[in-house]
Amino acid sequence: MESNKSIGRLNENEIGSQYENILNTEFIKNIFNSLPHIAAVINNQRQIIFSNQKLLTDLGLNSIEKVLGARPGEVIRCEHADKGPYGCGTSEQCKFCGALNVMLTSQKENRKVESECTIVSEIKEERITFEFGIVVNPFDFRTEKYYILSLFDVSDSKRRLFLEKIFFHDVMNKVGSLNGFLQLIKAVSNPEKINDYIETLDEIGQQLTKEIISQKQLIEAENGTLAVNNDLIESKTFLNSQVNQMSEHEVAKNKTVKLDEKSESVNFFADSVILGRIISNMLKNAVEASDENQMVEAKCIKSNGSILFSVKNESFMPEEVKSKIFKRSFSTKDKGRGLGTYSMKLLTEKYLKGKIYFESSKKDGTIFFLELKAEY
Repeated sequence: MESNKSIGRLNENEIGSQYENILNTEFIKNIFNSLPHIAAVINNQRQIIFSNQKLLTDLGLNSIEKVLGARPGEVIRCEHADKGPYGCGTSEQCKFCGALNVMLTSQKENRKVESECTIVSEIKEERITFEFGIVVNPFDFRTEKYYILSLFDVSDSKRRLFLEKIFFHDVMNKVGSLNGFLQLIKAVSNPEKINDYIETLDEIGQQLTKEIISQKQLIEAENGTLAVNNDLIESKTFLNSQVNQMSEHEVAKNKTVKLDEKSESVNFFADSVILGRIISNMLKNAVEASDENQMVEAKCIKSNGSILFSVKNESFMPEEVKSKIFKRSFSTKDKGRGLGTYSMKLLTEKYLKGKIYFESSKKDGTIFFLELKAEY
């Protein structure tokens, strides 16, 4: 959460006075409006006192008065902007915000600061993830300290980078395994061992095909071209199949993956391929977050006219991790591995028209929920 220094806000008259000072300086107006990216002048309270036309155009506004006195997160409708007692920058989640921390660092150290930030906005009841390059540069003007805030949309380039990293990382792993077993086949003469190796090669080949299909599916999902084909699914059988597959996965070694015996059998319609990918990700994430001899438990029940799937593990997430779950570029794994939970949310909300959320505490561990408003 931000320091007390900038929690308070200037009133409408004070903001108007600062705006007039900037407005009456022709060269500042001209420079700002020539910039191709979003730019604004903010005061010590992080309130906008001037912006370029690009910001207004992107927001669909015809008057700067609509943004004067607002804070950046409020203007771009950040999902946490109205959660704190004093608006943008004052909620518990805000203390992990890259944009806020860049601005506070610039204020504290009186220097230009650059970084990147991910902001999830709620626009017309739709969650949209923005990834920005952000620059904050302080300057003095007529006895006042102000800051130039610049935002560069890097969503497309970041998305391509992460997709490429994940795709080539996973494919190269499978190719490496294929090459290893091919070398083993060359080195042995025992027909039984050769048959075993060929079976393993077949499994790796199928996994490689799945990786390529999954990558294609994610790209189509982000581009809005993914086709949805509804199938009749029986919840308990479907979930049990996913559990059995994950229990045989290498990441589940010395861990228990089981179906909760209280799971209910419900028939409903949904895209089985998309649903399978989401639940597989939920299970894999839970297994990877678990220590040896810990348990991952999956469950499905009918809940208030919906199908509710859940996956529980015994570990818990710290607050910083919680605040970044479902963001495109965040990962608790290797750098460049941040599309697992993001793709789960994208596929659930945009293509299955459902909800995905989680609970995490030291007492109860972590539970991810997938709720579908499906027809029975």
